[in-house]
Amino acid sequence: MDGEVSLYENELVGMVRSEGGEPIAGATITLSRRPLQAMAFVNDTIDRSGDIQSVTSSEGAFRFVRIEAYENYTLIVDHPEYSRKEVGSVRVGVTGTFEEPPITLTQGTRLSGLITDSGGNPVPGATVHLDGMLAGLGNKPSPDRMSTQSDNFGRYEFTNCPNGQRTLLVSAEGYGSVLIAGIRIHGKKTREIERNVTLEVAEMICGRVIDSSNTPIQGAEVIALSYSTGNTQCRDFIETDADGQFCLERLNPGQYTIAVSAKGFRPERAQRVATGSTGLVLELTPQASVSGRVVSKITGEPL
Repeated sequence: MDGEVSLYENELVGMVRSEGGEPIAGATITLSRRPLQAMAFVNDTIDRSGDIQSVTSSEGAFRFVRIEAYENYTLIVDHPEYSRKEVGSVRVGVTGTFEEPPITLTQGTRLSGLITDSGGNPVPGATVHLDGMLAGLGNKPSPDRMSTQSDNFGRYEFTNCPNGQRTLLVSAEGYGSVLIAGIRIHGKKTREIERNVTLEVAEMICGRVIDSSNTPIQGAEVIALSYSTGNTQCRDFIETDADGQFCLERLNPGQYTIAVSAKGFRPERAQRVATGSTGLVLELTPQASVSGRVVSKITGEPL
């Protein structure tokens, strides 16, 4: 309690190596209670303030000391020349040394492609995100997001992509965004994956969000989701301004579901809204609330 005595006299140690058995120096090791692929409610904020990190030595060794005892830590290993790896079910007790088996990093899959417009022209400078399948709606990235931009020839590339289901999100100024879900990466089976993307000139949907008294709602989250039966979608996200106004400007031509949510109000949605609509009004209903007062039982004074 005086800052010098720790409740936990323990350490967690381990090694990181390549497939050939060579030690890997400079790998970032994150010790977390929350795996990157943990399930969460859509758009929930995941608190990672308790994560702690270490970097492997020239011998590939890492060490954490005096950490809180826990039965189910996750080790997340990152290195720019290898695919990210997670090791779960890591137990650390109150006292003693806890040694993990050697962690082997492998070369990941290369995902690349060409981004063009509907006329076949390359689109340089497009922003490309590669998210895990648990990325939230709106502007919430997955915790293991990888990002890049297309070059002057419209080419993009991700190297050492981790295994699993991935989602590709592509956007560029003046074009509708494109989301391609269900990209399955399995490094042992496929080392090279190509996904070309075609962008269409953007159209918009604009409107206002108000309450039942016609008062504008600022900071409401507005999400547009395209109708699609396949893995390719278009979506956009924005928050309302002080006048409750919004303008979704990165939409492909077509019809969309517009979903709105704001703190203290029930979520609302509008179905089959066509691009080009500029006068959409969405009215939110206040949620029920409970209020009261807390006082001291002895003195009656407010607490």
